[in-house]
Amino acid sequence: MGHLNIENNSSIIVSPSNNSKREPWNKIDVEPIKSHINSFNPSVAHYRREHAPLKKYLSNEITVTSMLSDFQEKNPDFKCSYDMYRQVLKKMNISFTKLGHEECELCETFFQHDPNHNRHNAQENSDCDGCKKWSFHFEMYTNTRIKYDEQ
Repeated sequence: MGHLNIENNSSIIVSPSNNSKREPWNKIDVEPIKSHINSFNPSVAHYRREHAPLKKYLSNEITVTSMLSDFQEKNPDFKCSYDMYRQVLKKMNISFTKLGHEECELCETFFQHDPNHNRHNAQENSDCDGCKKWSFHFEMYTNTRIKYDEQ
């Protein structure tokens, strides 16, 4: 509850409670955990575009247990449980999956539309509808990845 101040017997001023400004006694700074997780370079999978830019992926060859062991080895004074590490990973929206080299449908269509057209000369083929669509698509997903990595 707030503190009451009575001024000149005619008005009452209630100052706000300080309870909301206090940090929980068991609050942990998760920035070192986030930095460690990011050191594994989670990536946005282009072909999993239905999740992008909301999801990042790590190889399923890596486990939370191995990541936590590495973290504890590199930060022996930082107390972190498996559950805490896993929660930070979950809040960062990172999942484990087998990352492949599959292409999205638009990229796959582009690579098959003309054997003489490729990533390197797509910009030069301004009269080709397939190259124009792919160039726009390439620009969009490249910019999306950049913005996602800035978060």
